[in-house]
Amino acid sequence: MTSDPNIFAAGDCAEKVCFFTGKPARTWLASVATSEARVAAANLFKIRRAHKGSISVFSTKIGHLACGLAGIGER
Repeated sequence: MTSDPNIFAAGDCAEKVCFFTGKPARTWLASVATSEARVAAANLFKIRRAHKGSISVFSTKIGHLACGLAGIGER
């Protein structure tokens, strides 16, 4: 929800909250946006639901080196 109870936000335009810390998080993932959209749609029809937070997932491969992270990083 936004500050206006008649306006819902989901996806990249909505602030994310870290599932583990409860603090704002930079998470731009389609899976998170989809979850937020389901919560927004349920709330639109007065089925009260809340998004409990985001878990960031990152992976990349450069040559033979593969790196990944899920959750909280060191920084």
